[in-house]
Amino acid sequence: MAAIADSRAETAPQADHPASHAWREVLARVAAHMAHCGAHPARTVVLVPFAQLMAEAAAQWARLYPSGFAPRFETTRNWASQVGSFTPGPSDLALERGRDLLTARSLLEGAGLGAQHALLAGPLVDGATQLAAVAASVPQALRADWGLDFVVVNGENATSGAGLSPEHARLLLDAGADCLTLGDHAFDQKGMLSFIDGEPRILRPLNFAKLAPGKGARVFTVAGGRKVLVAQALGQVFMKRPFEDPFSAIDTVLRAHPLGGAVQAAIVDFHAEATSEKMGMGHWCDGRASLVVGTHTHVPTGDAQVLPGGTAYLTDAGMCGDYDSVIGMEKSEPI
Repeated sequence: MAAIADSRAETAPQADHPASHAWREVLARVAAHMAHCGAHPARTVVLVPFAQLMAEAAAQWARLYPSGFAPRFETTRNWASQVGSFTPGPSDLALERGRDLLTARSLLEGAGLGAQHALLAGPLVDGATQLAAVAASVPQALRADWGLDFVVVNGENATSGAGLSPEHARLLLDAGADCLTLGDHAFDQKGMLSFIDGEPRILRPLNFAKLAPGKGARVFTVAGGRKVLVAQALGQVFMKRPFEDPFSAIDTVLRAHPLGGAVQAAIVDFHAEATSEKMGMGHWCDGRASLVVGTHTHVPTGDAQVLPGGTAYLTDAGMCGDYDSVIGMEKSEPI
């Protein structure tokens, strides 16, 4: 199949238009992948993002590979409907904004908030859309396949980009998270003020405020009786509010839970702005924590490493959000 694909590509007419070049590259990769998998073109479905591309993809394939069988080009939605996928019900998220706004209005009316639908429907749909990918990303059945012993999710901006609501926290926990950490927007959603004390799987930063509800560290028990410490602290550099010293706060917790003694693993979530401060925290915890990972900036960094003392480190884990955005926000707003 690979030889056939290559020979066909050589005889395909050359076009100078950038779009033709892009199609040539993409379809060559499709042909190579089919060859690698031993897939017959007539029994292959190629998914394209938009219905408008289906006919164009078929035409380009015919140009490049004029003889033999061709794969079938479909959109994800068309193909899913044919194989009997999930069909949204009256109260389900459909990922079609017009329909979802109507659904949100109906749900708000059922909750006695119909008079405020103009104000609340949009944020409700935005929050549900942001959470949909996360809630579907790690089904419980995949935990064993992926070898996931313990899952920590930073839910700081899961609710319309500002904090985490109790409802969204439940969704993330039901999706398979073992622990949720927050950040400097920990209590932007006022419902979290009372919810966090009744849900020990949610942590707010150790140095958020002395009288803040909830806890900043906790030891979790996982399979086999092993103990996992999770702790979170806020940075001080370039943050909008002054917070107490995160280094002494983390130091106190790590001293009380020595790695290899009281706990078998220790995870530190450092919610900070400055790369230098995060790196400092990594070295501060080196040899005393299993993992130090930064959150807050929404941009993943490429410096994953194991520090000299054996602690795994990453400056920032990034975000689960729309990459065609400005750190998850609609581009036009910050621009």
